[in-house]
Amino acid sequence: MCPLIDRTKRKFHWSHFFYRLYKIQKRLARRQNTSRNVRNLQRLILTSFSFKIFIISQLLKNSFVSTNKFVKNSLILQSGQPAYFNQIWEYNSLKLHVLFLKKQTYCEKLIVQIQQILWVLACLPIHERLSKRLNWEGRIYQNSWHFLSYLKYILQANHIQWVHFCKYRFLFSTQIKFWLLKNFWIEKKFLINFYFQNQSNFYQKEQLLLIPIYSISFKRLLKSFFLIFYFKLLKKKIIHQTIFIHNTNLLIVCSTNFSDNYILNNVKNITRNQKNFQFQSINTYLLEQGFNLYGWKIQKYKNKLIQQASFKNIQSHQLEIKRFLKNTGNFTIDQVIFYLNQKIKIWQKIYLKMPAKKPLEKKLNNYLFWRIWYFLRKRHKTKGAKWISNKYYIKKNNKKWIFYTNNIRLIAYSSICLESKIKNSNFKNLF
Repeated sequence: MCPLIDRTKRKFHWSHFFYRLYKIQKRLARRQNTSRNVRNLQRLILTSFSFKIFIISQLLKNSFVSTNKFVKNSLILQSGQPAYFNQIWEYNSLKLHVLFLKKQTYCEKLIVQIQQILWVLACLPIHERLSKRLNWEGRIYQNSWHFLSYLKYILQANHIQWVHFCKYRFLFSTQIKFWLLKNFWIEKKFLINFYFQNQSNFYQKEQLLLIPIYSISFKRLLKSFFLIFYFKLLKKKIIHQTIFIHNTNLLIVCSTNFSDNYILNNVKNITRNQKNFQFQSINTYLLEQGFNLYGWKIQKYKNKLIQQASFKNIQSHQLEIKRFLKNTGNFTIDQVIFYLNQKIKIWQKIYLKMPAKKPLEKKLNNYLFWRIWYFLRKRHKTKGAKWISNKYYIKKNNKKWIFYTNNIRLIAYSSICLESKIKNSNFKNLF
């Protein structure tokens, strides 16, 4: 840039870059596109300078402190940045280590990671269009709650009686890699280099918990592209009226009738020859008896779907509180209340969204009270019950037993909000 130009004109207009990217992605998502048009639009994303600039700015932001001169405009970048960028693993894990810049292999890995981000941005709109409602892995602004609400909508709208949960094992075999090279809209050289680099990258068992989990990555997109076409072929070979829904390593098959294990036998016969794609377990449930999924129990009763927290989920949450109180050690009472509040808030934010029954809330609050009472009696062995109640409990709003100390009080279990009715219009595509 010329030094004579004003500083205001030298600044990058980040919102303009993101809007330009959105326009190209919207053109990519059209059904009328030929393979040549798709390839040309992808090249626009891969070769444009403006898209590389905001990826490099994210790299500098993750690498340096916010007071550094390179990262002064980081807040301006965040204001115009789309929210789904926080879901991309490669984009958020970009970091620059100055000490390794002299090494050629490190610089090559950085360039490949930037290329992966550009390929993710180029393939996301096509993935969204092909996935529709079959695939729920690697989707934009979609999580397990959206997947569960769509499953409920399907069960209610189509009068489904039987639900089959097929858990499978998937590995990138040579056959799948060759299939992706032939059918996937991507440069063959880049894809082959990605396969070789992916074999060399591995993590130790101790480091697995430290790796942040994001819903969108280049490897997940490759996997879901293959599975979308594979499950569509599966659906064509099964004659009965069925609905397929896929999320992570789980395939859900919903059917109105179930006679002589026809659906399961067909699924097993089709996947028998595939060594790298095998069903580990297949469980079948009658909707009137109910099934457990993601800590919920879904059951049909008098032509209505009932969703409530499962017994195992409640039991595991209570066990977590019990273990925490047992291993508090030298924690002060303020710290104990603070951490208990965090655990209760997180659990009830997810599992008490529905209007919970009063017996369930009473059961959870009673268990919490007696656990804390045993914890306090154990901590103050020489003190009596009256001394403990006067020191740690207060009466407020017609509630006698409120765990309270130093202006910090323990919250109680209560349902947060009512669930809105699920409609078909709630599951729209971004592009």
